[in-house]
Amino acid sequence: MQSSFQKLRRTLQNLETYPLYRKLRRRVYGKRSSSWYPHLRKLFDRDIRPELDQVSAVENRRVLFWTPTASWPHILLEYFLATTLRLEGWQAKFAFCDGDLPHCELERSNTQRPNCTDCWQNAQRAFSPFDVPYWKLSDFVTQDEIKEVTETAASMDIQALREWEVDGYKAGAFADLYLPIYFLGHVREHGERELGVMRRVAAANVLGFRYAQRVLEAYKPEAVVMINGNLSITHSGFAACLQANVRVFTWEDFRPYQDSFIFAQGQPAVFSEIPDEVWSEAKERSLSPGQEREVATFLERFAYGRIGDIVYHPNPERGASQIQKRLNIDPDRPLFAVFTNTVWDSSVLGRNVGFKSMMDWVIETCDWFVNRPDMQLIVRVHPGEARLPGGLRTVVGAAQVIREHFNDDVPPNIILVDATDDAFSYTLAQMADGIGVYTSSLGFELASLGRRVWVAGKVHYRGRGFTLDVRDREHLYQLLEDYPWDSILPSQHQELAKRYVYVRYFRQSSRVPFLTRIKSSYATRPYFKDFRFLMPGKDPLLSALAARVKDGKPVMDLPQKSAARWKSI
Repeated sequence: MQSSFQKLRRTLQNLETYPLYRKLRRRVYGKRSSSWYPHLRKLFDRDIRPELDQVSAVENRRVLFWTPTASWPHILLEYFLATTLRLEGWQAKFAFCDGDLPHCELERSNTQRPNCTDCWQNAQRAFSPFDVPYWKLSDFVTQDEIKEVTETAASMDIQALREWEVDGYKAGAFADLYLPIYFLGHVREHGERELGVMRRVAAANVLGFRYAQRVLEAYKPEAVVMINGNLSITHSGFAACLQANVRVFTWEDFRPYQDSFIFAQGQPAVFSEIPDEVWSEAKERSLSPGQEREVATFLERFAYGRIGDIVYHPNPERGASQIQKRLNIDPDRPLFAVFTNTVWDSSVLGRNVGFKSMMDWVIETCDWFVNRPDMQLIVRVHPGEARLPGGLRTVVGAAQVIREHFNDDVPPNIILVDATDDAFSYTLAQMADGIGVYTSSLGFELASLGRRVWVAGKVHYRGRGFTLDVRDREHLYQLLEDYPWDSILPSQHQELAKRYVYVRYFRQSSRVPFLTRIKSSYATRPYFKDFRFLMPGKDPLLSALAARVKDGKPVMDLPQKSAARWKSI
């Protein structure tokens, strides 16, 4: 019965019916979103304010929360963390965006920029229940300065824009990297439209950088907390912190679970690496039988879509013989499989070692196979290009770029598996004689299953001892020429990969149960019973996070539970 209920709930929680599902839940619990913020304020005034009034702030122990998207539901984590730190005697202050930047992080090519006045009003509703001290952009950046910087950017050609630096911050170079995120796909050329977006993004980031510089100078925080660290204004804030030698604590929602998050010190969370001191110890320690089972169960459930907020393979085709027949794969010829990232994913942009971009690596690989009809290349386009919610679906994806490169005449030995194709990626990997990735997490997951993966991008598991790391095009071609490819990992390297999977998914990431997301587009509004869990020492997770913000130590082995009492509405 329980299983049937879970299936029904999962069905209701798909993209099309989720708004209705939420309305039904709110009706059941008698709570609407309009009453959520007043409810939070009531809990804060009742449970926290009396305690906060009795706390004496510790001199010179300050933390800044760089929070441009103040109304995003997951930012609730920052309000909770700030409250816990304030109750422990630290001063906590927020830096918000109140509008008028030339570019907004919430804007995309298919999504209109929200009205700045409405956005700021929503932000105030979000943070006002917690009575947080704050600054806003207009306190440090004038309208005249915004106009001046915007006009400067508008006067630049593409080359000048790419080279535009302000106090060492490469705003133009970042704006160039950011274009695929804005256009939700590969950017073929820099026409007037692309150049216009690039100018606005660069100008916004210059202003964001100056804002961050001035806030840091005025407040002199010991640490700064921010989400991601590599998206538009958070990128400029992160750069200002590094320049000022201020410690940065970043965080980001993290698959595979709906309530998974990852935290990092001194690096953008989206690129977070396992600290060397942690890995040097973990790689020498064998997994226990229980940990081995945890890794095996996790990988199986993740691969088959039994966990996570997005099911990339809702109806996977798992049979190797059926896939082979349908895709016209010749079993007598060597097969190399390439697995792409979503082309505009922030985790792949700028993560280059010997190639200009992920698509440059894909095209170079395709070009080598053009002259080798005796071999086959299969390019598995990331299913996320088609499976993400409507507003995030890729516009110009990897398959389209490849077809255009060959003028719609792709050589027969190059097999494109589109994002919508049901061929199971893990089956394709099993069929292949060699496997290549750029920064996909599939790389270390397949390594833990015993496959040697060629890694071409700058990714957190590169150089950890269980991958073949491609340096550049010449190295790639040399490896491809050296057939048969060594595609099976020695047992000791496979064990190393399993240990890495365990550290990455069971020690470095943590689950924040009251912050869940459904199909990536919706975040729940948790209806809390009380706020007493925000008191120091009451909530294991928040207490551990507060400790890491204060001491700057690696964020590992966080508690996987919270003392919060809540319901999702």
